Amino acid sequence: GVNNVGDLELVGYNGTITSGLSGAASFVNSAANNNTTALTFLAPSAYYQQFLLTSRVDGAVTAQAYRISALSFAVPEPATWGMMLLGFGTAWLAYIKDTTIPARFVANFGGLYRFLLNKWYWDELYDFLFVRPAFALGQNLAPPKMRAMFIAVSLLVANVFNLIVAPQGVGFLSDYFAGPDGADAESLRTALLILAPTGFWAAWHYWRAEKYVIEDQKRAIGYV
Repeated sequence: GVNNVGDLELVGYNGTITSGLSGAASFVNSAANNNTTALTFLAPSAYYQQFLLTSRVDGAVTAQAYRISALSFAVPEPATWGMMLLGFGTAWLAYIKDTTIPARFVANFGGLYRFLLNKWYWDELYDFLFVRPAFALGQNLAPPKMRAMFIAVSLLVANVFNLIVAPQGVGFLSDYFAGPDGADAESLRTALLILAPTGFWAAWHYWRAEKYVIEDQKRAIGYV
């Protein structure tokens, strides 16, 4: 692929060489048949690749030559290859050659094993700091006879927004910010950055609710 738009350079048009092409003195009409388009790669140099795009429409020939500098190919870096091979080798060693390795690892490094198994305990931390207090507070704000319905509706709304609305919103924004080649990591990153501040919006609602929470709790249990 091309790193950026500036790397794609038009170097010739209809047989006239404007910037010089290594390995090609002039254009070659590679579109031999009528109403066809042909792509021909010319001799590359050490710094760029060259190709010729020739079209023949109703007998009229149009030829354009392009030169691409700073090529980048989808080939994994050496570190990526190394990590992949290390993973394959570790899996072969632990699950084929010596199947006692996993049990011995757990016995000797139980804390590290549980830490990795529970994904660094991020889910547990999020559940402890946000989910449990939020639902406990919601339960206290609902009348006792309505708490089962309250929790069911709350979970339904939360899952609709988290699993349906939010992914669709990220996808729409990613497509909106996508370039001519379609959505990529950059457009997805932009979409996620735009939606990230919604957490501050939720925090603002919590802060505002603090002013009325005592009155709401009293109302829920019938004091007022």
